[in-house]
Amino acid sequence: MKVEFEITRRGVLKAAVACFLVFLVAFGGFAAGVNMAYPVALKKGYEQALTDVSEVLKQKGVELQWEDLGNGRYRIKVLQNGALVYQTAFEIHLLVQHFDRYGNLVSESYHAMTVVDQGKDWVEQQLFNPSATQKAIYLACSNDSSSVSTSWTALPSEITSGGLARAAGTYTSTGVGAANVTYTFSVTATASTKLYGIYYDSYANNANSLIAAEQQGTANQKNMNSGDQLKLTVQWSHA
Repeated sequence: MKVEFEITRRGVLKAAVACFLVFLVAFGGFAAGVNMAYPVALKKGYEQALTDVSEVLKQKGVELQWEDLGNGRYRIKVLQNGALVYQTAFEIHLLVQHFDRYGNLVSESYHAMTVVDQGKDWVEQQLFNPSATQKAIYLACSNDSSSVSTSWTALPSEITSGGLARAAGTYTSTGVGAANVTYTFSVTATASTKLYGIYYDSYANNANSLIAAEQQGTANQKNMNSGDQLKLTVQWSHA
């Protein structure tokens, strides 16, 4: 697949301002903020698209640099021909709430999430690929004890049954530069969870589409019975 477009300095600045929001909405609108001339050939797969877009960005002298500031905070720098033209920052956290079958809150935990390498590449694609349409709204659970690795493309041992299968959450704006993605799982079997993730696609369409993950640990493990509910709220905000 060949992707051809031109990136103006003004367009890069607009894209950078929008960078922390691209996880939340349909991304065709953001593409309008960059001056593009194409055609774009038919898409042959997400992996090939990432390769092609990255190559074009390098040819145009545009580079996104990520800096992990800790506690769910990231700084994104936009460089053109090696010169910094803009930078912005955002935060991503996850609130997990366990309710029993009577609607009583059993426990809740709140921690920073980690954006994986694939998620960073995906942001680049959504900013600059005119055919990008995915939304970062799919939430998933696991009870695996592994520490989050930035090389992950999916949660290890992701749960796909018992009412805890990956599902599309609801996007809600919470102010300028801030939004939540929320989903409440209705548990239909005995289950435990402590590892969570947000994806850009459903399990059926692309199981390996992880953007960010969080390991809350055994101390915050949610042990549930049939009839309980598990509510996940991913919180994004400008830092």
